[in-house]
Formats: sequence, C-alpha cells, structure tokens
Amino acid sequence: MTVANKETTQSKSGSTFSYLAGKLLKDRHFVTALAILLVSAICWSIAISAMKLIFAKYPMPWPETTIVGEDFRLKSLPKKMGHYQMFSTYLGNESISDTVIDDETLGLLKIGNSLDSWRYPKHTSNWYSVRKYTDISLIDEPAIVKKIKAAKGRTSKLNAIYRELESKIKPQSLWSLGIYFYNGGGDTVPHVAGRCQVEAGGVVEAPVFVDLDLRDMDDENWAGKVKFCRVYAEFLKKKTGKISRRVTYYAFCMNGKPEYRWEKVRWNMASYGIRYAYFAKVEFAPMGRSIEKGADLNELDKEAAKFMRAVMPEILKNLPSVEDVKRQEQSGK
Repeated sequence: MTVANKETTQSKSGSTFSYLAGKLLKDRHFVTALAILLVSAICWSIAISAMKLIFAKYPMPWPETTIVGEDFRLKSLPKKMGHYQMFSTYLGNESISDTVIDDETLGLLKIGNSLDSWRYPKHTSNWYSVRKYTDISLIDEPAIVKKIKAAKGRTSKLNAIYRELESKIKPQSLWSLGIYFYNGGGDTVPHVAGRCQVEAGGVVEAPVFVDLDLRDMDDENWAGKVKFCRVYAEFLKKKTGKISRRVTYYAFCMNGKPEYRWEKVRWNMASYGIRYAYFAKVEFAPMGRSIEKGADLNELDKEAAKFMRAVMPEILKNLPSVEDVKRQEQSGK
C-alpha cells in the first residue's frame, strides 16, 4: 500500500468516526444514557470517598525480628520453646531440619510465586514454616540418649531412631507445627484441614470448635481461652488394612487477632474497611502413634493447650501485631 493510499484510508476512517459520533450525539436517548453513566460514576466515586471504602488490600511488613529465607521458609522460630524442642535437634541430628515443601505444593499454597519474589526484598512476601517438636518431659530420655550415643553421629542410624520414636511414642509427645503466612489479600481462601484430608482419602468427622486455655499470654488478644478448630480423621492403610486415627487443630491470626473460622477470615480479607491485611494459619497435630479408638479427645485438648502456651508467644513475635497494623493504617504508607 502506498503512502497516498494509507492517507486516503486514514482520512476515510476519521470521517466515518466523526460521522458516527455526530450521529450518536444527535440521538437524545444516547446522550441521556451517557449523562446517566457519567453522573453515576461521579456519585459512586464520591460515595466511596465519603464511606471510606477500601477495595485494594496492601501487605504488612514483617516485624524487624522476623527472618525468612529466600526459599520463603521462616528461620526465626526458636528450636526450643519451653519444654518443647525441635525433634531433629533433640536427636542431635541437624540434617533432619525443617520440612521443605516442594515447588508444586508451594504453588498450590500460593507461596513463593512471582509476586512473593517481588515482595521479598521489602519483607512483605508470604512465607511458611513446618516443623516437629517433641515434649522432652514425656520421653524416656536415658534410653534415647543411649541409642543416640551408640549411633556416633551417623545420619542413617539417627534417622532410624527418628522413625522408631515417631511410631512408638505417645501422640502428645510429638507435635507437627505448620505456620502459613499470607499477606496483602493475594489469597483469601485459606487451606484448612478437613477439606485437604478428604482429598487425601480420609474419612473426616465434622469439625469441632474447642477452647484451648492460653493463660499467661502477654498479648491480651490471645490471653485466656481461645477457640481452635479440631478435625478428627481416619485413614485406611491399604498395605496393612489398619486404620490410622489423626487429630488436627488450627486457628488463624488475622491482623494480630485470633479467628477460628476460615469463612470469617475470607470475609474479613474482603472487608472494605481495612487497607492493610494479612492472616496466618497456625496448624498443629500430635504425630506419635495412631490415636486409640474411643480415646478421650478432651484430654488431648489439654495437651494441645500446653503446646500452644509454649509456642504461640514465639509465633506471634514473627507476625505483625494489632498495634503494628494500626500504625501502618495511620501512616498510610
């Protein structure tokens, strides 16, 4: 096409547009509809401003003492909290460290994506931590120490001791602890035990909401009885035909305050009244031998409360507090 032809085509297109625009503007119905849309847009903008509605959710910076690795694993949670110690360090084997979640699963959890990579230098990314802690007051220490000394630091021997203990000790002697931190409204549908366990082939009972006594907590928002969700599930082991019975507890920290209902967390993350938002799911479960059929779960609740009283203060140190959120809201940065 020559330059002259291009200019002719552009001229015709411009003329056509001008003709159509002029014809529409002469149509009083079109002009009326356009005026209504403009007025509605202006009124909507004024209403949003007057009611202080906030649609976008901004991430909260982690506390200064929070340390997260480039693989988005929390590093600043102590290895020993009260009389609960990281199982691997108790065995004297640092090679059995935190559980590392594979990339595919992290993708499903929406942790470590491109947005997190961009936010990481600003200390506002999502992160996670999965560990096992043992109650050293409930374990037959002399027998374990004897085996550990006999292993002479050999990883294969220590791993064998680890597996043996995990299958034999009382459920409340060993706890798995998972913390999943979501920042800025990127994920408003929390992953919770129950739904995931059904997908894994478990037979899951309806969740029960239990009060765990977290007395003596320094944070007044968490002091006293705090509701957690307790999920009971049974899994059939195909090879042996035996049934494994497991209990999982979870609750959320939403902008520094406890919440046990995932639906409420989802609702709050979509709230038009807050600008800065995060939630952290705290999920833990006894990981010793299978829970006995007909066991009194109320007794297990007491052990769960003991575990939370030891670890929750340290967890909260790694999460923005209610005061942190208020300061961020006021600064508007």
